[in-house]
Amino acid sequence: MRAVRVAVVLAGLLMTIDMAHTGVRAAGRVSRGKHRRGIQSVVRQMVPHSASTPFCGQQEDGITTPGQLLGMYLDLSCSLPGATLSIDFASYGTLPAGTCGHWTTPSCTAMNTSAVVTQLCQGQGACRIWPNTTTFGDPCFGVKKYLEVQAHCSSGAGGATPGCAEGACPHPAPPPPPPPAPTQAVVSVDWGQTGGTIETTPTLQVVAHSLLMRDSPIHDKLFTRLSELNASYVRYVPWLPTPRLGVAELEPPSGTALCVGESVGEGGVGVLDCGATGGVLEAIEFASFGAHTGTCGKYAPASGHTDASRTTIEALCLGRQGCTIPASRTALGLPSLRAQHDSPGTIPTLVVQARCSERSKQHTYWNFTLLDHQMLDYWAAVGGQSRPQIPNFSTPPTWLYDATSWGYNTECTAANGCLYGGYEKGTAPASAHGGLPALGDYYGRLLAWYTRGGFTDEYGTQVDSGHTLNITLWEIYNEVDYEHGHTPQSYVQEFDAIVAGIRTHADPNHTIAFVGMSLPNIDSTATVVEWATYFLNGSNHASGARDALQYIGYHAYPTNDVGPIATADDMTKFFEYVDEFVDVKIPSVQAVVAALSPATKTLLDECGTMGPLLGGLTDPAYWVASGGYWAYMWARVAVSPHGPSIPAVGQSQFMDSPGREPGVTMMNWETGEGTAKYWVTKMVIDSVSMGDVWHPTNSSAPSVFAMGYTHGSTRHVLLVNKQNANTTVEIAGVTSAVVVDGATNEQPPRLESLAGTIVLAPFATAIVTIVGPRTVIQGVTR
Repeated sequence: MRAVRVAVVLAGLLMTIDMAHTGVRAAGRVSRGKHRRGIQSVVRQMVPHSASTPFCGQQEDGITTPGQLLGMYLDLSCSLPGATLSIDFASYGTLPAGTCGHWTTPSCTAMNTSAVVTQLCQGQGACRIWPNTTTFGDPCFGVKKYLEVQAHCSSGAGGATPGCAEGACPHPAPPPPPPPAPTQAVVSVDWGQTGGTIETTPTLQVVAHSLLMRDSPIHDKLFTRLSELNASYVRYVPWLPTPRLGVAELEPPSGTALCVGESVGEGGVGVLDCGATGGVLEAIEFASFGAHTGTCGKYAPASGHTDASRTTIEALCLGRQGCTIPASRTALGLPSLRAQHDSPGTIPTLVVQARCSERSKQHTYWNFTLLDHQMLDYWAAVGGQSRPQIPNFSTPPTWLYDATSWGYNTECTAANGCLYGGYEKGTAPASAHGGLPALGDYYGRLLAWYTRGGFTDEYGTQVDSGHTLNITLWEIYNEVDYEHGHTPQSYVQEFDAIVAGIRTHADPNHTIAFVGMSLPNIDSTATVVEWATYFLNGSNHASGARDALQYIGYHAYPTNDVGPIATADDMTKFFEYVDEFVDVKIPSVQAVVAALSPATKTLLDECGTMGPLLGGLTDPAYWVASGGYWAYMWARVAVSPHGPSIPAVGQSQFMDSPGREPGVTMMNWETGEGTAKYWVTKMVIDSVSMGDVWHPTNSSAPSVFAMGYTHGSTRHVLLVNKQNANTTVEIAGVTSAVVVDGATNEQPPRLESLAGTIVLAPFATAIVTIVGPRTVIQGVTR
C-alpha cells in the first residue's frame, strides 16, 4: 500500500515557511500517502482577475510514490503590495458543482477545509496550501480528492497557481508495449515426482463496511456468500475510516463527570445517560455549541464559544436517567453562526457536561453495539469456533494519542456509509489518558468482551457480554507505519503493551498467538526488512512479550509498482508484480526470519488489486484479471521454498464500494453477488486441502501458469492465463475443468468436458482434472 518514504515526509509537522524569493507563505506538510493509490499532477497557469473579483484555483491531492515526492500545492496571491487575501470558499474532497463565484459544497468534503485554508491564507498577501490527507484528513477514503478554493483580494487582482515539487511532474513516458505473447501452450506434469506438500491456505480478508451492517439491504446475501467459502485464516479488520465500527471506547473515562463528547456537530444528537446505577441527571454544569477548551470534567469557553441554552437542555434532561439533545441552533434557540460572529471556518460541536444524582457513579463510554453486529456475524459465517481466524481491531482510541481533541461520526448506518475522515490524531507511542498501560488495558478488555463474557472497567465495574468466542489468533494493528507516525521502536512498545494487556484481562494462560507488523504494500523490500529486523529481535521486546512473536505480516497490491493501468492489456502487470513479490520481497524477509526468529510464520493476509475499474461492475475484464492475480499469488507462494512458512495468502477484500476503494471488492456492492474475484477464491478453496501433494510442472508459454497437484485420489492442474488473449492449452489426460472467465462473470465456475486441450479466455483461471495411470509417490499410491 505504500511507497518508499522520503525524508521530508518523516519531518511531518505542520509548518509555515516564508519563501523570500517568492513572497509566498508555505504551510502544511506533504501527505504520507493514502494507501493504494497513485497520483497524476494537474498544473494550470495563473489567471489574473480584476480587483474585488473572486478568483479560483484547483489542485489534486499529493501523495508519495516510489523514489519521488509528489508535493502538489496551490499558491494564492494578490498582485498589489499591501493587498491581502480573503477566503470565500474552500473544499477538499470531490469536485464541487458550479463555477467560480457560484460553488456548491460537494457531499464529500473535509469539514475543516475552510478553517484550515482561512488560517493559512486570510490576511496574507500570498500563501501556499498543500492539499493532502495529512493537512485536511480524509473525508471519503479511497476517492480521488481535489482542493478547490475561491478567494478575493482587498485591492487589485489576485490569482491561483497550482504546482508540484521538483521531480514530481511531469511523469515519465510509459515504456513501449511488450511483444505479443504466444496464444498456445503445452503443459506437462511429472506425476511421478513430488515437489512438496501444500501448506499455504487460500483465504481472504473482510474489512468492516457499512454494507455489512445489519440494516444493509444486502447484509444477508453477503454473509451467506461468506459462509459458503468455508475458509480458515479469514482476517477481519474494522479500520480507521469507520471508527464507530471498530473502536469500543470512543471517549475516555471521565470520573464523576458525565459528558456529551467531542463529535456532535450540527444535525447530530447528543446523548447523556446516568446508567442503571447512576440515578438521574441533576445538573447541567457546562454547555457549548461552538469552541471550547479542556476535556470532560474540565470544559471551559474559548474564542468562538456559543453558550448552548441551559434552559432548553435542562428541560430536556433534568430528573431523567438519560436524554437526547439535538445539536441544532434552531432547536436550542440559538442565533446563527454569522450573527454570533464565530471565528471564520469554525465547525461548531455540541459539548455538554452534566452531573448525576448518584455522585459516586464514575462514567465510562464502552459501547459494543455496532462492533458486535459485524464481529459476531463474521465469526458465525467463517466458523470461528472450529477454524482458526484472524480478528484485528486495528484502530485504537485516538484519545490515547491526543489528550485534547478527538472526533468521530455520531451517526453510523448502511445508508450514510458510516465513514469518518480524520479520526487518527496524535503521534505514537500512546502517551495520553494513561498512555501505554491504558492502551494495553483497552485491548485486553476488548478481547475479554469477546472471549471471557465481559470485563471489569477502569473503575472496577463489571461489564458483561456473554460472549465466549474461541479466538486463537489476534493481529495487532494494520499498516502501522502509516498510522500515528509509528516507527519500529514505537510499534514494539505498543505491541508489548497490548500483549501484556490481553494476557492480563483475557488470556492468562497464553493460548492466543499474535500477528505483528502487517505492513503495507507500498513499503519497499528494504523497509519491510528494516522493520522485521527490529521486530523479530527478541532483545528489543519486554521480557513478557518475547514469546509472542509467532507471526508477522505484510501486504501485496500491484499499484504504484506497476505504473498506470489504462487498458485491459496493462493488467498483465498484475502478474509481473507477483513475480517480483515472490522472487525478491519474500526471500529477503524470510532471510531475516530465519536468522532472528525461525519459528515465526508469515501471513500474507491482504493480497488484492485496486483497479482502475475500466468498465465498472458491468465489464468483467478487471474482476477476472484480479481473481487470476490472487490465484497466481497463492500458487506461487504455495510451491515456493518458503510455502511451509507462510500459512495463508488472503484475497483482498470481501466487501467494498464507491466512496472507499471499490477495486478491492470481491462482491457486487449493488446486488451482494460475487464477482469473478469471489468465484476464483471459492474455486481454489474448494479444490485444495492442506497436505495435498504438488508436482513439478512446466508450461511452454510464460503467459500460462500451471501447477499440478494431487487432491485426495484426483489429479488436478491449476491454470492461470496471464494475458489478455485467448490461449489454447494442451495437457495430456485432461478430461474436465471448472473455469472462471469473462463469460461466467458473477456466476459460479463453468464446468467443461475436455479431450486433451482447453481454451483459456483472457485472464481466465481454471482447475482441470486429469485421468491417468496411478503412480506411487514416496510410498503413497496416487
